[in-house]
Amino acid sequence: MASEIRVNQIQNRSGLSTVTFSDTGAIISGIVTANNFSGNITGNVTGSGANLTNIPAGQLTGTLPAISGANLTGITGTTINNNANNRVITGSGTANTLEGESNLTFDGSDLAVGAGNLSVSKPAIPTVLVQNSTNTSFATVKLQQSSGSGGYFSINKLGTSSGAIGGANAAQVWQSGNAPIIFGVNNTEEVRFQSGGGISFNGDTAAANALDDYEEGSWTPSFTGLDSGSANIRHAKYTKIGRMVFVQGYITISSTSNNDFKMSMPFTQVSGNIYAPLMTQTTVGDSSYLALRIQNGSSESQMKDMQDDDSRKTYNTLNGKVIMFSGSYEAG
Repeated sequence: MASEIRVNQIQNRSGLSTVTFSDTGAIISGIVTANNFSGNITGNVTGSGANLTNIPAGQLTGTLPAISGANLTGITGTTINNNANNRVITGSGTANTLEGESNLTFDGSDLAVGAGNLSVSKPAIPTVLVQNSTNTSFATVKLQQSSGSGGYFSINKLGTSSGAIGGANAAQVWQSGNAPIIFGVNNTEEVRFQSGGGISFNGDTAAANALDDYEEGSWTPSFTGLDSGSANIRHAKYTKIGRMVFVQGYITISSTSNNDFKMSMPFTQVSGNIYAPLMTQTTVGDSSYLALRIQNGSSESQMKDMQDDDSRKTYNTLNGKVIMFSGSYEAG
């Protein structure tokens, strides 16, 4: 016949450990020596765990004692070859071996590639982002030699409050050295920005052939010797391409002055015994032989009558008359 002893708690006679029974199982507290444990272990665990095996980590709670790894096995070390200060560590084809890259370094601020290429590759829209955080500064991609006096070439994006050339939000293509910037297509030079100024095309390197200016606008002619009356300027416009100047104008003279008619042009004509006539229409009786002519090496034009021995017209002979003109000349 089976018999049972039922208790709620068993206490060691020295009071060093207690076994308490509950509906969920026995709870052992205090100092416990045992060969085997099962279930959850809580509290402070001390002593040797030499014979403990297969303890799930999730079942260890509380404060654990320091554990020596002197007898641990199956742990493999990792070797770093060629390591040195600031070198970036990369993987290798050998197990448990890493490489310190002498040509790829990072000092906390700058990532430097000492040899080879920086490659950005992805299926769509590969991007290199260079960004600054100050709206008065700029972001730049700069190309230069490591030695010599060749200067640098850069692409700059200015900030929203930048005071640099171009102003707020401008983009710059910048060459600091005394050398041209060349654009090529199909390995052939197409456009050259010459170091001395001007643009040349199709491999032409001659400074004399470079297009060095373009502007357009209007000017206000002055009238030398107009000591009475006035000149009403309806319009006076010009376009300058390189050294060639194209002008057109419409004026009305209201003057009885006997002085020769003299009107200024927007630019001085080149010297060299060149007198540029402009196509001219006036409301003077017979105007077929009248023409505005720009003087050699001057910005002054005069009204000449080629039928009357190239004589100059005065303001009073043009009084109340309309003068319309257009044409071109070479600026000096």
